[in-house]
Amino acid sequence: MGFQINTNIGALKAYNALADLNAKSQKAQLRLATQKRINSVSDDTSGFNVGKSLDQKVQLMQAAKGNVGSAKDMLATAESQLISIKDMITQIKAKIADASNPAADKAAIANDIKSIGLEIDSAIASTKFNETDLLMSGASGTGPSGFSFQTGADSTDKLVVDYGQYIGGAS
Repeated sequence: MGFQINTNIGALKAYNALADLNAKSQKAQLRLATQKRINSVSDDTSGFNVGKSLDQKVQLMQAAKGNVGSAKDMLATAESQLISIKDMITQIKAKIADASNPAADKAAIANDIKSIGLEIDSAIASTKFNETDLLMSGASGTGPSGFSFQTGADSTDKLVVDYGQYIGGAS
C-alpha cells in the first residue's frame, strides 16, 4: 500500500479566493476612510512621492496664509496709528494758522504745539504689534528696520514691509 495525501482542492481554492477578496476589501475600505487612492508606497511609488510633496506644499501654503493674515493685522494697527498721527499734525497746522492772528496768545499756542508733538512721539514709540515696535526705525536702535513675511510655498515668496525709515528715522 502506498502513501496518500488527502486534500480538498476546492476548499483551498475557495480559501485563497476569500483571502484575496478580504485583502482587496481592506484596501478599498482604507481608501474610502482616508479619501485617498494612494495610502502607501506599495500602492504607487511615484504617486505616493508626488502626493507627499503636494501635502507639504499645502501645509506651507496654509502657514503662508496665516502669515498674510498677520501682516494684514500688523499693517492695520500701524495704519490706524498713522491716521491718528496725521490728525495730530493737522492740529499742529491749525495751531500755526491760529498763531498768525495778532490777538492770539503765542506762548499758549507754542505749548499746545509742543504737547501735540510729545503725543506724536509717544504714539510712534508705543505703537506695537505682539510686542514689536511698528513705527520706530532700526536706525534709532529701538526697533526693526522692516518686516518680512513668507507668503508662498517657497522661501523666496516674501512680503517685505519697511516703512519705519520714513517715520521714526527723522527724530
